[in-house]
Amino acid sequence: YIRIGFVSSFFRKHTISKLFKNWIIKIDKKYFKKFVYYVGNKFDDTTKEIRQNANYFFYHSDIDKLIDQISLDKLDILIYLDIGMKSKIQILSSLRLAPIQCNTWGHPVTSGFKNIDYYLSGELMENKNSQNCYSEKLIVLPNLGINYDFPNLSNIIKPKLLNKSNATIFLNIQSLFKLLPQDDHIYLDILKKNSNINFWFINGENSSVTNLFKERISKLFTKEGYDFKKYTYFHPKCNQEEFFGIIEESDIILDSLNWSGGNTSLEAISLNKPIVTCPSAFMRGRHTYGILKILAIEETIAVSKKEYVDIAAKLASDINFRNFIINKIKKNKHKLFNDDKPIKFLEDTIRKKML
Repeated sequence: YIRIGFVSSFFRKHTISKLFKNWIIKIDKKYFKKFVYYVGNKFDDTTKEIRQNANYFFYHSDIDKLIDQISLDKLDILIYLDIGMKSKIQILSSLRLAPIQCNTWGHPVTSGFKNIDYYLSGELMENKNSQNCYSEKLIVLPNLGINYDFPNLSNIIKPKLLNKSNATIFLNIQSLFKLLPQDDHIYLDILKKNSNINFWFINGENSSVTNLFKERISKLFTKEGYDFKKYTYFHPKCNQEEFFGIIEESDIILDSLNWSGGNTSLEAISLNKPIVTCPSAFMRGRHTYGILKILAIEETIAVSKKEYVDIAAKLASDINFRNFIINKIKKNKHKLFNDDKPIKFLEDTIRKKML
């Protein structure tokens, strides 16, 4: 057996587990013994599912106990799912606890640590110069590099809207801290092309981030003579079922620039929503680009902010174009979910190249 370990602070209902839990669950038991190290203390059905599919499951928040246990387990390979998200993971990943140690895109940047040997990414999110952006040796798995379950859409809760107009709804489902000041003008530029629209956002966990974003956008709108409150709506922070309800009630998704939607874009596609994206140079700005490439939808991939605005405006005003994109999503979206190729490739790479 190859002794393979996985480390995360998010082995629960969380983006990290949605993206990567099937690496643990579906990797071949004939060849691999699976060790899971949970640096957290919140447990739910996802935790249970991961635990049931691991040979060994260890959870602790004490860093010394984690180090001792990982060392004791004499792993062949250790995969960190989210270096950069929590300080305890930073400590662990700076150490040499297994002969081969890997990072991946739970937090989509290089670790910078000399003890992390490989970075596991997806081929559709990288380009020919990508290796230059990593301190690790880059390994690109097929497509997005993940095996992602089709979301459970059976308990969707629609948002309580007092006065839903007949305006076209643009939804930005990203955390507001991802939306940078240099891109604020995009909303205004779209509005200038089509005034029968509304922009939806979701309030952040941190009210100061939400307030700062609102302040920036409202200043911009007011300066150009537009009523900010008329054209925008901020939904309260919500649970998964309500989140799906907001997506379902919207018409078009606006991807964030420079740090693209990954999990959220997959969820929006499961609900057949067109997404406008503009990929950046780095992998973190290319998740939705990779998703649209799998769907064979080039039409909503922009090469500039100006084109991004033009595509968004066209989706709003040209219902035939929008329906054409929606039909492409319906036809091809099965290709995005439960993709076994990345896991097979990962197994083969570990067995043939790494060890």
